[in-house]
Amino acid sequence: MSNIREPVDSILELLTCRNPTVNHTGPKSKTNTRHPHYHFPTQVKEWEEFQDFDVLGKVFGGELLKEALKARQLHPPYIRDRDNIRLESDEPKVRQLIEKWNQEVVMSAIDPICGRFHPVIWDKGEAPDDADCEYESPEPPEKQREQPGRKCTPKPSPRRKHSYAKFKPDSGSVSSNPTSEKDAKKEKFVKEYKVATKWKSRWIHERGLVNESGKWNKEMSRRNPAGLPVIQTFTYCVQNMCRYGCILTCEEAFIFRVRPIAESPISQSSDPVRAELAKNGLLEYASIPWETHFEKKPDACDTWTMNLALWFIHVLAGNEAGVNWAYPRLEIETNLNLMQPVSQEAPLPSVSQDSEDEVYERNQDELNEANKLEDPVVYETRTLPMTPEVRELAKRKWEMSGQLESDTEENTETEEEEQTETDDRFLHSFDAKRRFVQV
Repeated sequence: MSNIREPVDSILELLTCRNPTVNHTGPKSKTNTRHPHYHFPTQVKEWEEFQDFDVLGKVFGGELLKEALKARQLHPPYIRDRDNIRLESDEPKVRQLIEKWNQEVVMSAIDPICGRFHPVIWDKGEAPDDADCEYESPEPPEKQREQPGRKCTPKPSPRRKHSYAKFKPDSGSVSSNPTSEKDAKKEKFVKEYKVATKWKSRWIHERGLVNESGKWNKEMSRRNPAGLPVIQTFTYCVQNMCRYGCILTCEEAFIFRVRPIAESPISQSSDPVRAELAKNGLLEYASIPWETHFEKKPDACDTWTMNLALWFIHVLAGNEAGVNWAYPRLEIETNLNLMQPVSQEAPLPSVSQDSEDEVYERNQDELNEANKLEDPVVYETRTLPMTPEVRELAKRKWEMSGQLESDTEENTETEEEEQTETDDRFLHSFDAKRRFVQV
Protein backbone atom coordinates (compact mmCIF):
# COMPACT_ATOMS: atom_id res chain seq x y z
CA MET A 1 0.00 0.00 0.00
CA SER A 2 1.25 3.49 -0.84
CA ASN A 3 2.44 5.80 1.91
CA ILE A 4 0.73 8.79 0.27
CA ARG A 5 -2.84 8.76 1.47
CA GLU A 6 -5.91 9.94 -0.39
CA PRO A 7 -7.77 13.00 0.94
CA VAL A 8 -10.85 12.47 3.09
CA ASP A 9 -14.21 14.20 2.79
CA SER A 10 -15.06 15.16 6.37
CA ILE A 11 -13.68 15.64 9.86
CA LEU A 12 -15.33 12.41 10.96
CA GLU A 13 -13.68 10.45 8.16
CA LEU A 14 -10.29 11.91 9.08
CA LEU A 15 -10.70 11.06 12.77
CA THR A 16 -11.79 7.49 12.05
CA CYS A 17 -8.88 6.64 9.73
CA ARG A 18 -6.78 3.63 10.66
CA ASN A 19 -3.78 4.33 12.85
CA PRO A 20 -0.38 3.09 11.63
CA THR A 21 0.34 -0.60 12.19
CA VAL A 22 2.97 -0.87 14.91
CA ASN A 23 5.26 -3.81 15.62
CA HIS A 24 6.44 -3.55 19.22
CA THR A 25 9.76 -4.84 20.49
CA GLY A 26 10.61 -5.86 24.04
CA PRO A 27 11.11 -3.05 26.56
CA LYS A 28 14.63 -1.92 27.32
CA SER A 29 13.46 -1.07 30.83
CA LYS A 30 10.39 -2.17 32.79
CA THR A 31 10.31 0.79 35.14
CA ASN A 32 7.93 3.77 34.97
CA THR A 33 8.47 7.26 36.34
CA ARG A 34 7.93 7.44 40.10
CA HIS A 35 8.06 10.12 42.78
CA PRO A 36 7.40 9.94 46.54
CA HIS A 37 5.13 12.98 46.42
CA TYR A 38 2.70 11.87 43.72
CA HIS A 39 -0.96 12.20 44.68
CA PHE A 40 -3.34 9.23 44.59
CA PRO A 41 -6.96 9.18 43.47
CA THR A 42 -9.29 7.73 46.08
CA GLN A 43 -11.62 6.14 43.56
CA VAL A 44 -11.11 5.05 39.94
CA LYS A 45 -14.10 3.99 37.86
CA GLU A 46 -15.32 3.90 34.27
CA TRP A 47 -16.63 7.16 32.80
CA GLU A 48 -20.05 5.89 31.80
CA GLU A 49 -21.33 9.09 30.19
CA PHE A 50 -18.32 9.32 27.88
CA GLN A 51 -18.52 5.66 26.94
CA ASP A 52 -22.01 6.26 25.56
CA PHE A 53 -21.08 7.21 21.98
CA ASP A 54 -24.44 8.96 21.50
CA VAL A 55 -23.09 11.85 23.57
CA LEU A 56 -21.25 13.07 20.45
CA GLY A 57 -24.59 13.85 18.82
CA LYS A 58 -26.08 15.44 21.95
CA VAL A 59 -23.46 18.01 22.91
CA PHE A 60 -23.77 21.57 21.62
CA GLY A 61 -27.31 20.82 20.53
CA GLY A 62 -26.03 18.43 17.84
CA GLU A 63 -24.01 21.17 16.12
CA LEU A 64 -20.62 19.55 16.78
CA LEU A 65 -21.63 16.34 15.01
CA LYS A 66 -22.97 18.37 12.08
CA GLU A 67 -19.56 20.03 11.74
CA ALA A 68 -17.85 16.64 11.88
CA LEU A 69 -20.07 15.39 9.03
CA LYS A 70 -19.89 18.53 6.89
CA ALA A 71 -18.30 17.98 3.48
CA ARG A 72 -14.75 19.38 3.37
CA GLN A 73 -11.53 17.98 1.94
CA LEU A 74 -8.80 17.17 4.45
CA HIS A 75 -5.45 15.44 4.04
CA PRO A 76 -4.19 12.87 6.56
CA PRO A 77 -0.54 13.44 7.51
CA TYR A 78 2.19 11.56 5.67
CA ILE A 79 3.66 8.66 7.64
CA ARG A 80 6.59 6.77 6.19
CA ASP A 81 6.15 2.98 6.30
CA ARG A 82 2.68 3.51 7.75
CA ASP A 83 1.78 -0.14 7.33
CA ASN A 84 4.77 -1.64 9.11
CA ILE A 85 6.31 0.61 11.74
CA ARG A 86 8.88 -1.09 13.93
CA LEU A 87 8.63 0.73 17.22
CA GLU A 88 11.52 0.43 19.62
CA SER A 89 10.11 0.25 23.11
CA ASP A 90 11.37 3.52 24.48
CA GLU A 91 9.43 6.69 25.16
CA PRO A 92 11.14 9.00 22.61
CA LYS A 93 10.02 6.71 19.77
CA VAL A 94 6.47 6.65 21.11
CA ARG A 95 6.46 10.43 21.42
CA GLN A 96 7.74 10.80 17.86
CA LEU A 97 4.98 8.64 16.39
CA ILE A 98 2.17 10.23 18.44
CA GLU A 99 3.30 13.75 17.58
CA LYS A 100 3.76 12.96 13.89
CA TRP A 101 0.49 11.07 13.48
CA ASN A 102 -2.13 11.54 16.23
CA GLN A 103 -1.32 15.15 17.01
CA GLU A 104 -1.35 16.10 13.32
CA VAL A 105 -4.65 14.30 12.68
CA VAL A 106 -6.36 15.85 15.70
CA MET A 107 -5.06 19.35 14.93
CA SER A 108 -6.16 19.05 11.30
CA ALA A 109 -9.67 18.33 12.62
CA ILE A 110 -9.53 21.13 15.20
CA ASP A 111 -8.53 23.93 12.80
CA PRO A 112 -11.88 24.10 10.89
CA ILE A 113 -13.96 24.45 14.08
CA CYS A 114 -11.82 26.89 16.09
CA GLY A 115 -13.92 29.91 15.18
CA ARG A 116 -17.16 28.48 16.53
CA PHE A 117 -16.37 25.97 19.26
CA HIS A 118 -13.07 27.37 20.59
CA PRO A 119 -11.41 24.02 21.39
CA VAL A 120 -8.03 23.86 23.05
CA ILE A 121 -5.10 23.11 20.77
CA TRP A 122 -2.56 20.31 21.22
CA ASP A 123 0.42 22.26 22.55
CA LYS A 124 2.15 21.98 25.91
CA GLY A 125 1.17 24.67 28.39
CA GLU A 126 3.03 26.04 31.37
CA ALA A 127 2.67 25.00 35.00
CA PRO A 128 1.38 27.57 37.51
CA ASP A 129 3.83 29.84 39.28
CA ASP A 130 5.48 28.30 42.34
CA ALA A 131 3.64 30.66 44.66
CA ASP A 132 0.30 29.38 43.37
CA CYS A 133 0.92 25.68 43.65
CA GLU A 134 2.57 24.68 46.91
CA TYR A 135 1.17 21.51 48.40
CA GLU A 136 1.54 19.19 51.33
CA SER A 137 3.13 15.84 50.63
CA PRO A 138 0.71 12.88 50.62
CA GLU A 139 0.11 10.95 53.81
CA PRO A 140 3.05 8.60 54.46
CA PRO A 141 2.30 4.87 54.34
CA GLU A 142 1.13 3.34 57.59
CA LYS A 143 3.87 1.69 59.59
CA GLN A 144 3.54 -2.03 60.04
CA ARG A 145 5.23 -2.07 63.42
CA GLU A 146 3.94 -0.18 66.45
CA GLN A 147 6.41 1.74 68.60
CA PRO A 148 6.45 1.11 72.38
CA GLY A 149 4.36 3.53 74.43
CA ARG A 150 5.99 6.59 75.96
CA LYS A 151 5.04 8.84 78.85
CA CYS A 152 5.26 11.94 76.70
CA THR A 153 4.57 11.83 72.99
CA PRO A 154 5.60 14.94 71.08
CA LYS A 155 3.09 16.49 68.70
CA PRO A 156 3.64 15.37 65.12
CA SER A 157 5.32 18.01 63.03
CA PRO A 158 3.31 19.34 60.07
CA ARG A 159 4.08 17.79 56.74
CA ARG A 160 6.51 19.73 54.58
CA LYS A 161 5.25 21.87 51.75
CA HIS A 162 6.64 21.21 48.29
CA SER A 163 6.52 22.90 44.91
CA TYR A 164 4.85 21.47 41.83
CA ALA A 165 7.49 23.08 39.59
CA LYS A 166 9.41 19.82 39.14
CA PHE A 167 6.38 18.02 37.67
CA LYS A 168 6.24 18.37 33.88
CA PRO A 169 3.80 16.37 31.71
CA ASP A 170 4.97 15.18 28.30
CA SER A 171 2.45 17.37 26.51
CA GLY A 172 -0.83 19.17 26.96
CA SER A 173 -3.20 21.70 25.45
CA VAL A 174 -3.71 25.45 25.60
CA SER A 175 -6.54 27.78 24.66
CA SER A 176 -7.15 28.59 20.99
CA ASN A 177 -8.91 31.79 22.05
CA PRO A 178 -7.06 33.08 25.15
CA THR A 179 -8.48 35.99 27.12
CA SER A 180 -5.10 37.11 28.47
CA GLU A 181 -1.39 36.43 28.19
CA LYS A 182 -1.59 34.25 31.29
CA ASP A 183 -4.54 32.31 29.87
CA ALA A 184 -2.62 31.71 26.62
CA LYS A 185 -0.03 29.67 28.53
CA LYS A 186 -2.32 27.88 30.99
CA GLU A 187 -2.34 24.08 30.75
CA LYS A 188 -5.87 22.74 30.09
CA PHE A 189 -5.56 19.05 29.11
CA VAL A 190 -2.49 17.16 30.35
CA LYS A 191 -1.00 14.30 28.34
CA GLU A 192 1.52 11.63 29.25
CA TYR A 193 3.13 9.24 26.73
CA LYS A 194 4.01 5.69 27.75
CA VAL A 195 5.42 2.57 26.10
CA ALA A 196 2.66 0.03 25.50
CA THR A 197 4.81 -2.91 26.58
CA LYS A 198 5.37 -1.21 29.96
CA TRP A 199 1.84 -0.06 30.75
CA LYS A 200 -1.71 -1.14 29.87
CA SER A 201 -4.87 0.17 31.50
CA ARG A 202 -6.29 -3.34 31.98
CA TRP A 203 -3.48 -4.02 34.45
CA ILE A 204 -5.24 -1.67 36.88
CA HIS A 205 -7.83 -4.38 37.49
CA GLU A 206 -5.74 -7.44 36.72
CA ARG A 207 -3.09 -6.50 39.28
CA GLY A 208 -5.43 -5.50 42.09
CA LEU A 209 -4.95 -1.73 42.00
CA VAL A 210 -8.69 -1.16 42.45
CA ASN A 211 -11.35 -3.22 44.19
CA GLU A 212 -14.89 -3.94 43.00
CA SER A 213 -16.16 -0.53 44.14
CA GLY A 214 -13.28 1.26 42.42
CA LYS A 215 -11.34 2.15 45.57
CA TRP A 216 -7.69 2.75 44.70
CA ASN A 217 -5.12 0.66 46.55
CA LYS A 218 -2.50 3.25 47.47
CA GLU A 219 0.02 0.86 48.95
CA MET A 220 -0.17 -1.50 45.98
CA SER A 221 0.27 1.35 43.50
CA ARG A 222 3.41 2.54 45.28
CA ARG A 223 5.06 -0.79 44.47
CA ASN A 224 3.35 -1.90 41.25
CA PRO A 225 4.57 -0.22 38.01
CA ALA A 226 1.05 -0.51 36.56
CA GLY A 227 -0.21 2.16 38.94
CA LEU A 228 2.57 4.71 38.50
CA PRO A 229 1.41 6.34 35.21
CA VAL A 230 -2.08 6.82 36.67
CA ILE A 231 -0.93 8.59 39.83
CA GLN A 232 1.67 10.53 37.82
CA THR A 233 -0.93 11.96 35.42
CA PHE A 234 -3.45 12.48 38.23
CA THR A 235 -0.81 14.58 40.00
CA TYR A 236 -0.42 16.71 36.85
CA CYS A 237 -4.17 17.35 36.94
CA VAL A 238 -3.93 18.46 40.58
CA GLN A 239 -0.91 20.60 39.73
CA ASN A 240 -2.58 22.40 36.83
CA MET A 241 -6.19 22.06 38.07
CA CYS A 242 -7.09 20.33 34.79
CA ARG A 243 -10.42 18.55 34.56
CA TYR A 244 -9.18 16.27 31.76
CA GLY A 245 -6.05 14.19 31.27
CA CYS A 246 -4.86 11.20 29.26
CA ILE A 247 -2.17 8.55 28.99
CA LEU A 248 -1.31 7.73 25.38
CA THR A 249 0.45 4.62 24.12
CA CYS A 250 0.56 2.99 20.70
CA GLU A 251 -2.09 0.54 21.90
CA GLU A 252 -4.66 2.78 23.57
CA ALA A 253 -5.75 6.20 24.77
CA PHE A 254 -6.59 6.22 28.49
CA ILE A 255 -8.75 9.34 28.78
CA PHE A 256 -10.07 10.54 32.11
CA ARG A 257 -11.84 13.30 34.05
CA VAL A 258 -11.17 14.21 37.69
CA ARG A 259 -13.02 15.96 40.50
CA PRO A 260 -13.20 15.84 44.30
CA ILE A 261 -15.50 13.13 45.63
CA ALA A 262 -17.06 15.65 48.02
CA GLU A 263 -19.48 18.04 46.32
CA SER A 264 -18.91 20.93 48.71
CA PRO A 265 -15.91 22.47 50.50
CA ILE A 266 -14.49 20.47 53.38
CA SER A 267 -10.88 21.66 53.56
CA GLN A 268 -10.02 24.95 55.26
CA SER A 269 -7.33 25.52 52.64
CA SER A 270 -7.19 28.75 50.64
CA ASP A 271 -7.66 26.52 47.58
CA PRO A 272 -10.23 23.97 48.83
CA VAL A 273 -10.97 22.37 45.45
CA ARG A 274 -7.31 21.54 44.84
CA ALA A 275 -6.79 20.41 48.42
CA GLU A 276 -9.82 18.11 48.35
CA LEU A 277 -8.93 16.74 44.89
CA ALA A 278 -5.43 15.85 46.09
CA LYS A 279 -6.76 14.26 49.29
CA ASN A 280 -9.96 12.59 48.11
CA GLY A 281 -10.26 12.61 44.32
CA LEU A 282 -12.36 10.69 41.80
CA LEU A 283 -10.90 9.62 38.44
CA GLU A 284 -13.38 8.54 35.75
CA TYR A 285 -11.81 6.92 32.69
CA ALA A 286 -12.39 5.38 29.27
CA SER A 287 -9.89 3.30 27.29
CA ILE A 288 -9.95 3.65 23.50
CA PRO A 289 -8.01 0.96 21.54
CA TRP A 290 -5.41 2.10 19.00
CA GLU A 291 -6.67 -0.41 16.44
CA THR A 292 -10.31 0.77 16.33
CA HIS A 293 -11.04 2.47 13.00
CA PHE A 294 -13.68 2.96 10.29
CA GLU A 295 -11.42 3.46 7.27
CA LYS A 296 -13.46 4.83 4.35
CA LYS A 297 -16.65 4.00 6.28
CA PRO A 298 -17.34 6.96 8.58
CA ASP A 299 -21.10 6.36 8.34
CA ALA A 300 -20.57 3.05 10.14
CA CYS A 301 -18.84 4.74 13.08
CA ASP A 302 -20.64 3.69 16.25
CA THR A 303 -17.87 3.89 18.83
CA TRP A 304 -14.90 6.06 19.69
CA THR A 305 -11.65 5.86 17.79
CA MET A 306 -8.53 7.14 19.50
CA ASN A 307 -8.27 10.32 17.40
CA LEU A 308 -12.01 11.03 17.52
CA ALA A 309 -12.02 10.76 21.32
CA LEU A 310 -8.99 13.03 21.66
CA TRP A 311 -10.58 15.61 19.33
CA PHE A 312 -13.79 15.49 21.37
CA ILE A 313 -11.97 16.09 24.66
CA HIS A 314 -10.10 19.02 23.10
CA VAL A 315 -13.49 20.57 22.33
CA LEU A 316 -14.81 19.88 25.84
CA ALA A 317 -11.68 21.32 27.46
CA GLY A 318 -12.08 24.47 25.38
CA ASN A 319 -15.59 24.74 26.79
CA GLU A 320 -14.77 24.06 30.47
CA ALA A 321 -11.31 22.95 31.58
CA GLY A 322 -11.15 23.65 35.31
CA VAL A 323 -11.78 21.25 38.19
CA ASN A 324 -15.01 21.75 40.13
CA TRP A 325 -16.95 20.02 42.88
CA ALA A 326 -19.43 18.44 40.47
CA TYR A 327 -20.22 18.49 36.76
CA PRO A 328 -23.54 18.58 34.91
CA ARG A 329 -24.18 16.22 32.02
CA LEU A 330 -22.02 17.10 29.03
CA GLU A 331 -25.01 17.96 26.86
CA ILE A 332 -26.35 20.39 29.49
CA GLU A 333 -22.99 22.05 30.03
CA THR A 334 -22.17 22.45 26.35
CA ASN A 335 -25.66 23.58 25.32
CA LEU A 336 -25.50 26.44 27.82
CA ASN A 337 -22.07 27.47 26.63
CA LEU A 338 -22.58 27.29 22.86
CA MET A 339 -21.74 30.77 21.59
CA GLN A 340 -24.32 32.27 19.24
CA PRO A 341 -24.98 35.81 17.98
CA VAL A 342 -27.72 37.64 19.86
CA SER A 343 -30.79 38.88 17.99
CA GLN A 344 -30.68 42.64 17.46
CA GLU A 345 -34.48 42.87 17.42
CA ALA A 346 -34.80 42.77 21.20
CA PRO A 347 -32.22 44.85 23.10
CA LEU A 348 -31.06 43.36 26.37
CA PRO A 349 -32.42 45.20 29.41
CA SER A 350 -30.08 46.33 32.15
CA VAL A 351 -30.34 44.36 35.37
CA SER A 352 -27.61 46.18 37.25
CA GLN A 353 -30.05 47.98 39.57
CA ASP A 354 -32.03 44.88 40.53
CA SER A 355 -31.15 42.87 43.60
CA GLU A 356 -30.03 39.26 43.16
CA ASP A 357 -33.29 38.04 44.75
CA GLU A 358 -35.35 40.10 42.31
CA VAL A 359 -33.35 38.81 39.37
CA TYR A 360 -33.71 35.21 40.54
CA GLU A 361 -37.48 35.55 41.12
CA ARG A 362 -37.96 37.06 37.68
CA ASN A 363 -35.83 34.32 36.14
CA GLN A 364 -38.19 31.70 37.54
CA ASP A 365 -41.20 33.35 35.89
CA GLU A 366 -39.46 33.66 32.55
CA LEU A 367 -37.98 30.17 32.75
CA ASN A 368 -41.46 28.75 33.36
CA GLU A 369 -42.79 30.61 30.33
CA ALA A 370 -39.83 29.37 28.28
CA ASN A 371 -41.01 25.79 28.74
CA LYS A 372 -43.95 26.59 26.46
CA LEU A 373 -41.79 27.99 23.66
CA GLU A 374 -40.56 26.09 20.62
CA ASP A 375 -37.88 28.69 19.87
CA PRO A 376 -34.59 28.91 21.75
CA VAL A 377 -34.28 31.17 24.77
CA VAL A 378 -31.47 33.70 24.58
CA TYR A 379 -29.69 35.49 27.38
CA GLU A 380 -26.93 37.92 26.57
CA THR A 381 -24.42 36.27 24.21
CA ARG A 382 -25.37 32.64 24.80
CA THR A 383 -28.09 30.46 23.33
CA LEU A 384 -29.83 27.66 25.22
CA PRO A 385 -31.44 25.29 22.68
CA MET A 386 -34.81 24.34 24.14
CA THR A 387 -34.34 20.61 23.71
CA PRO A 388 -36.75 18.19 25.44
CA GLU A 389 -34.05 17.39 27.99
CA VAL A 390 -33.47 21.06 28.88
CA ARG A 391 -37.22 21.73 28.98
CA GLU A 392 -37.73 18.79 31.33
CA LEU A 393 -34.90 19.96 33.60
CA ALA A 394 -36.36 23.46 33.70
CA LYS A 395 -39.80 22.07 34.57
CA ARG A 396 -38.39 19.82 37.28
CA LYS A 397 -36.46 22.74 38.72
CA TRP A 398 -39.64 24.81 38.89
CA GLU A 399 -41.59 21.99 40.53
CA MET A 400 -38.87 21.44 43.12
CA SER A 401 -39.03 25.13 44.08
CA GLY A 402 -42.68 24.72 45.11
CA GLN A 403 -44.05 27.08 42.44
CA LEU A 404 -45.95 24.31 40.64
CA GLU A 405 -47.89 21.37 42.02
CA SER A 406 -46.29 18.04 41.35
CA ASP A 407 -47.80 14.61 41.72
CA THR A 408 -44.42 12.90 41.44
CA GLU A 409 -43.92 10.37 44.21
CA GLU A 410 -40.81 10.65 46.31
CA ASN A 411 -38.31 7.99 45.30
CA THR A 412 -35.14 6.85 46.95
CA GLU A 413 -32.10 8.78 45.79
CA THR A 414 -30.14 7.15 42.97
CA GLU A 415 -27.07 8.16 41.03
CA GLU A 416 -29.29 9.41 38.22
CA GLU A 417 -31.24 11.65 40.63
CA GLU A 418 -28.00 12.99 42.08
CA GLN A 419 -26.82 13.85 38.57
CA THR A 420 -30.11 15.65 37.89
CA GLU A 421 -29.61 17.70 41.04
CA THR A 422 -26.14 18.61 39.79
CA ASP A 423 -27.64 19.70 36.46
CA ASP A 424 -30.23 21.81 38.30
CA ARG A 425 -27.60 23.47 40.49
CA PHE A 426 -25.57 24.25 37.39
CA LEU A 427 -28.59 25.87 35.71
CA HIS A 428 -29.39 27.78 38.91
CA SER A 429 -25.85 29.17 39.20
CA PHE A 430 -26.06 30.25 35.60
CA ASP A 431 -29.46 31.91 36.19
CA ALA A 432 -28.15 33.87 39.17
CA LYS A 433 -25.67 35.67 36.93
CA ARG A 434 -27.68 36.11 33.73
CA ARG A 435 -31.26 36.98 32.91
CA PHE A 436 -33.36 35.08 30.38
CA VAL A 437 -34.97 37.31 27.75
CA GLN A 438 -37.30 36.11 25.02
CA VAL A 439 -36.37 36.88 21.42
